This record gives sequence, structure tokens and C-alpha cells, in this order.
Amino acid sequence: MSSVMVIIDGMTDNPIDEMEGKTPFQYAQCKNINFIRNNGSYGEFKTCPDGFKVDSMNCIMTLLGIDHHNIPRGRAYLEALAHEIPVDNDDLVMRCNIVTIDDYGRLRSSCGEGISREEFENIINDNAENFKENEKVKFYNIGGYKNILVIKGAKDEVERTITYAPHENLGDLIEDIMPRGSKVSIMLEKMINESRHNIKRPDEGFKEYMLMPWGESYVQEIPRFYELHNKKCACVCATEIVQGIALAMGMKVPRVKGATADVDTDLNSKLNSALSLAKEYEIVIVHINGTDEASHRKRPFEKASFLKDVDEIIVGGLIESKLFDNILVCCDHSSLSDKGSHRGGYQPFFLYNFKENNECFLGKIDGKEAITILARN
Repeated sequence: MSSVMVIIDGMTDNPIDEMEGKTPFQYAQCKNINFIRNNGSYGEFKTCPDGFKVDSMNCIMTLLGIDHHNIPRGRAYLEALAHEIPVDNDDLVMRCNIVTIDDYGRLRSSCGEGISREEFENIINDNAENFKENEKVKFYNIGGYKNILVIKGAKDEVERTITYAPHENLGDLIEDIMPRGSKVSIMLEKMINESRHNIKRPDEGFKEYMLMPWGESYVQEIPRFYELHNKKCACVCATEIVQGIALAMGMKVPRVKGATADVDTDLNSKLNSALSLAKEYEIVIVHINGTDEASHRKRPFEKASFLKDVDEIIVGGLIESKLFDNILVCCDHSSLSDKGSHRGGYQPFFLYNFKENNECFLGKIDGKEAITILARN
């Protein structure tokens, strides 16, 4: 039989006053996760290596057993890999968000909050048109506010280029978080300023937006999952960075109908995909991202409602299926609904073994041991 790891991205949070001082996870009253905690084992993983930024790439790679020495520089190449975007060995690759700015020139939202789908499409089309004349820069939309920039032949500029992840710098003045340090950064700053425009709405006045590139990277290899753990693995996910990690590690990554990487994702389709993969793969990873997105939008009630659905449909469905020897539910990092940002620290995990009924606290454990703990007999 297989074992399954459910990674709920950004599950943990701060207490919210409007939730009677509870976190969204506590407010959701996740009965199936609580069942695992009360009838299995639980503990805490150290998911982010010392000195690394608290983000999904670093934390999830740790949970998959990758040593910090092998974690690549930047996430954009892996996201490009997920979308089959062509990248040459000497290219520089960057994520590029559509962000919104408040009336004081500060970064208001890292994910284009308040911009409609139609407005996103217009912004994307306008910028794609602007880049047509520049053979050195390729612009690709990968969904909603997310884009990829490929800067041809600029790999050597990666180490000198300094950028700022939007979700880590909410509230900062735009002028303080411009790219810097290299020739590429000069070009990027010009691009950002040219992309800065207003959307005029009759009832709401103006909403200012712009492009913000970050997460600079290049083609890099990472260890294969089978080489690390001697087990075949599949990953059910829709988030680009997780798809890219899984593909780079040689995992099976099915395309799941209705999976959106947000709170509107089709959880039943993701469950059914995991159950189908259990027949062939020794380890199945299920990544859930809507919790992180709701936190970045600062919507704790949306997050709690989605957590309840994840608990009932995904975790409850996995338990009921009895197709897995072990079920591990864990979190990569905290995503804070009151701030819209990430936080590190030890993250809870809950482990259920169908062969044993062992209520115990396993303590604080290096996240690199997660697969070892999951796959034990």
C-alpha cells in the first residue's frame, strides 16, 4: 500500500480578533485532522533551513528531503518548467507579479487584489505587446496575477541582481523595493515604471497597478525523489512552484481537471487523482494552496471555510478510502491573514498509521525527515 502526504500551504496563522481570538485553523474545527491527532502521532517540523527565506519552495523542498545545499537559487525556473516555457542554460528567469499600490505609493497587494479578471487580461495583453519589440525579454502569463520573464543570455547577472518578493514587502514604498545591483536591474526598473498605470472606475476612482519582477533564477538541477528515498512518487498539485519542484525531482504530475491552486479548486478531483495514483505509486503528495492565497488576500474567514472543506473532502476522503498505510498532514510555513505575509518557525504535523493506534508526541523534527516518517512501516 501507499503513503500520502497532504501539504496545506500556509495553514498556520495568527489569532484573529473577529474569530474570537482563534486562528483560522482553530476556527475551522477540522474534525478529521483532529481525529488523526487524537488517534495517531503528532509533532512539529522545522521546515525552513537557517538563513533561507520563508517561502514555499524552500519549505516544501525541505519536506521532500532535499538538503539546503541543493535548494536552487530562486523559484522562477521551476515555475517556467511547470508551464513548459523554454529557458536556455544562459538565461535569467524571474517571476513577475501584477501588484497594486495604495494612495501613498506603498505596495498594497502582492497578488493584484481588487483587479478583475477582465482587467488582468487587459494588463497582460498590453504588457505582452510592449515586450514584442524587445528580443531579449520574453513575457509569459501563467495565470491571473502571475507572470514569468525570461531575459535571454543574462544568467551572469543573477548573483548581482537584488529583487524583493512582493508578499514579503507589503506596505513598503515602491521606490524602496525596486530591483538593484546590476545592469539587468536598470532595465527592470525602467520596465516597472513603464508598466505603472491607473485603472479608472466610475464608482471607485483610480486603482494603481504595476509589474514587479522577483525570484531571479536560472536552469538548475535538483536531486530526484527516487534517488533520495528509493520510492516512486506522484504529486497532485496545481501551484506552479510545486509542479516545477515535482517535475524536476522526477515525480509523476497529473493534470487535474478543475485544480486552480486557489480556494475555488476542485477538491474532489484532487482526491480522486490521489486515490488513483495510490495503486501505482508508493508515495503520493497532495498539495493544497488556497489557504496561502486567502492569507495573502487577508481573508481569514475565506481561509477557515476552505480549511474546513479540505479537512472534510481531502483528509476525510483519504481516511475513508483505506488505501494508504500512512496519512501525514503538514504545513510548509505560516501565512498570516492579518498581514498578508509568511512566517517561519516550527510547523505542526499529524500522522495516522492504519496498522497502529499510537497516541504520542514525536517532538520537534527536522523537516527533511518527513518522508522517512511518512514511509515507515
